[in-house]
Amino acid sequence: MTETARYKASGCGPGCSDTLDHGEAWVSPAGASFQGETAAFLLPMDGLRIDRAGATGDTIRFSNPAHPDWFISTTQLAIMREPMLVSRADLKTSVKSVRRTGFCCLAGCMGAIILAIVLVVALIASRDLLVGSLTNHFPPELEKRIGDVMVTTVAPPAGRLDDLELVTSLNAIAAPVLAAVPADEGFTSFTLYLSADPTPNAFALPGGHIIVNAGLIMTAENPEEVAGVIAHEAGHAALRHGLQSIISQMGTSAFIGLMAGDAGGLTAVLTDGGGYLLNQKYSRDFERQADEKAWEYLMRANVNPAGLVSFFEKLKGLESGGSVPAILSTHPATDERIQALETRLQALPKDKTWKALKVDYPAFKAAVTRSLEP
Repeated sequence: MTETARYKASGCGPGCSDTLDHGEAWVSPAGASFQGETAAFLLPMDGLRIDRAGATGDTIRFSNPAHPDWFISTTQLAIMREPMLVSRADLKTSVKSVRRTGFCCLAGCMGAIILAIVLVVALIASRDLLVGSLTNHFPPELEKRIGDVMVTTVAPPAGRLDDLELVTSLNAIAAPVLAAVPADEGFTSFTLYLSADPTPNAFALPGGHIIVNAGLIMTAENPEEVAGVIAHEAGHAALRHGLQSIISQMGTSAFIGLMAGDAGGLTAVLTDGGGYLLNQKYSRDFERQADEKAWEYLMRANVNPAGLVSFFEKLKGLESGGSVPAILSTHPATDERIQALETRLQALPKDKTWKALKVDYPAFKAAVTRSLEP
């Protein structure tokens, strides 16, 4: 004798309350039966009704008008293959309908999954374009606030050289270059900081903040080299590369939220203080773009761009000597970029005169060096 197949089910029978009874269901010639923890009952085969239930339609529900308050429900779809159900003419339509609904639910779920996959793939494929668009439409005042928070961690007041003589000299070098940045480009209101960090580095934070390390002043040989680096960082700032890097590093859910107008995903950036941004290498495209802008600003300010080229060559020399300057870890001065700048430099008229940066650089450099002494 063949053993009757049983299926995990829930039921509501005699004395059923708001809480369903859990147990097993099976089908026999008499009808659909249920045995639970507290009750057992039978829904007669004559008049038996079979429907789909549940929020996603993945539940089979048995009922019978003879007992309107009773029902048996199960998610084990194999019950619909029971011979007692398939063979009955009066249930033929119900069985087919339930099976078809199940297939449609499955197809719908698969379609939704496939659509989600397609959307994610499309999002990844077009992410760079979306990041650029989001950056261009990002509120400048919010970017400024992000930079304000980040700079307090990256270059806190206690770690800055705020001596009036030093700050005045640095601003005198930077002023002509920063004044040459067109008013319609990104951030044109820059804030300059001189950090006590002895490593040769400089970087731009979102919102027009440019930090120059004392180590860069001590490494450079003339003010034109410092001006060239500041012009490069001004290019990053004006093109909002820092903000783009932050947005591109956001998780997919936070990124989608930002596209929908929710800036909550930037909270992690503010909490981190932007430290991770300094450890991220800009892409080659970003570096080339910043070089282009630096050249443009230097030419507009009539400041000799040879300083930018010579400083990059100096850093490249330090790298080949086994000492990797900090600025190269985040701003790799590739041979390709240096060669592109040298080609432009050689094409300039030999008799061209340049603006003299009125800074006693040896004295400035010596003062910065003294400020780092214990």
